[in-house]
Amino acid sequence: PILCGFIWLLIFSLPPTFTFWRTRFKLSIAYLSNEPPLAFSLLVFLLLLVNLKKLRLSLKRYIFYSFLIFIAWGFKFYGGVVCSFALVISILLDLLNKKITIKKSSIALLSIGFTSLIAIIIFYNPFSAIRTGGIFQIVPFATINPIIEEKNQFYLPDLANALYILKNKVGPRLIFIELIILIISFIFTVGTRCIGVISVVKKTINKKIDTFDIVLLSTALLTFLISILLVQKGDWFNPTQFFVYGMIILNIYAAEMLYQILKKSLFFSKLLGCFIILLTIPQSLNMIYSYSYNIF
Repeated sequence: PILCGFIWLLIFSLPPTFTFWRTRFKLSIAYLSNEPPLAFSLLVFLLLLVNLKKLRLSLKRYIFYSFLIFIAWGFKFYGGVVCSFALVISILLDLLNKKITIKKSSIALLSIGFTSLIAIIIFYNPFSAIRTGGIFQIVPFATINPIIEEKNQFYLPDLANALYILKNKVGPRLIFIELIILIISFIFTVGTRCIGVISVVKKTINKKIDTFDIVLLSTALLTFLISILLVQKGDWFNPTQFFVYGMIILNIYAAEMLYQILKKSLFFSKLLGCFIILLTIPQSLNMIYSYSYNIF
């Protein structure tokens, strides 16, 4: 129960605004209340993860998951992609670990593929969308470079100038600059969720990464890569919404790490844990104030 409480605290209290992305995507109660499709798609995603973690493996269970996938596609395109990927990775890992036969895994994968195809046709009319070209294009780092270019963000004019001078000259200097921007943007996006990375590293060193962890980490990595490598027709920054689901996964590991810190008897550990929690409060209060101001 304590761990669950920390997870929800991190979901709704960590810095809720992706300030460097123009979409200003907010992962908070206030925002989710105004975005029912996203809120419901997150519930479907969490339900899928809980089932993958707890329930016994069977073909019928995977068919039930296909039903969840259909609902996820209906609520949010990005949620459909993420849920489908997580489920496919889970099936492939079960096949490699010989927890499910090739026949059953093939049926499960076909079920997911067919369900996803039907959902896309019903909810998104892809034939009309692709007439004007591809929906997504590969433009690496286009969604994160603005963080050093705009004055209301992490403005670094010298670095921004160097970036555009070297933009068409791929080499060590350009790679180094993009790596710096990537680190800055990741830290500013996830906020105190960064402690979740420590939890993952600790698990890896202690060889405690299990199959479910691989599913979670693979899914989180996919969402992050999509958000920094792709742009979308109509609104370049829409792919950043994929990382919302990755943030949910990072919440779990951050909550785990915070629990490990607080359960220690050392005074410094208690102090550090409380400090991390306190760091989550200002942004949440600011979010509540801004929504209350708009309402009243």
